[in-house]
Amino acid sequence: MRRLRFWKRDSRVEDAAQAPVATKFGIRPRADLGISALPADPVLAARATALLARRDALVQELLVAEEAVERDNQWRRQVALISEALVIVARERAALADVRGVPGETVPPLPVSTISVSMDPAVTVRFRIGETALAYAEDLDWAERGHQIARSDLHLEHGEISALIPSNFSPVQRSELARHLEGSVFVFATDIRDRALNDEQLPVGTLADLAKPSTQYGGWLDWAGQSPAAQARQLDLNQLHEEQERLEKERIHLLDEEAKMIEAIPVIRRRFADVDHQLQALLNAT
Repeated sequence: MRRLRFWKRDSRVEDAAQAPVATKFGIRPRADLGISALPADPVLAARATALLARRDALVQELLVAEEAVERDNQWRRQVALISEALVIVARERAALADVRGVPGETVPPLPVSTISVSMDPAVTVRFRIGETALAYAEDLDWAERGHQIARSDLHLEHGEISALIPSNFSPVQRSELARHLEGSVFVFATDIRDRALNDEQLPVGTLADLAKPSTQYGGWLDWAGQSPAAQARQLDLNQLHEEQERLEKERIHLLDEEAKMIEAIPVIRRRFADVDHQLQALLNAT
């Protein structure tokens, strides 16, 4: 899902070449100090140059900080864009919550038969649905960790899921049902394997049990009674919730940053006054 970052700026500090001169507190960069105004002594000249650079850097810091007291500042503009993004997220969440999917078409109750499970060299599950033979197998490289076996997922080793789809289904229905059955038949094969490993009775079912139309969520329910459509929707809702939390945290961060900038103004002014005093004292002494 896309992340709503259209509000994000690359930099929060205006280009120094385009920044206005900081005159709000009567502070201006020293443009009157050319090379001829520097002390003749190289050591003192280097110190004066460093102080001058520090003074102008503090002017730029003050430019950024004093913007925070304005009503239309860079932090407030970004906060406004985030608020717009949050409205979009809320709208999308509400739309997803109200979605009612169209139930899938009913499939014929083709019986599942000739179920068998072999354990060597890897677990293989075989069965037929109607006239279609299918086989699912584990990978050979499953590992044993401690006293528990970490079993691999089954994969379709033989058979075509597409052969289970009724011929009278439209192309769109065929595509949707094929995608559903790929998951549901896998769930069914896994259930067979797990029951066999636990010495439990093997399941009895039909193709209709693998694709029950869902009036609540749309599409079909799988062998375990779960709705892939509902799971996909919940995943989207979770992502939107995470996006909402991220945007809200960023908004709080920007407002905190704005407040810190306002608090920093007196500190920057004191530092500027100290550097300016040192510079003037150095220049007056030469």
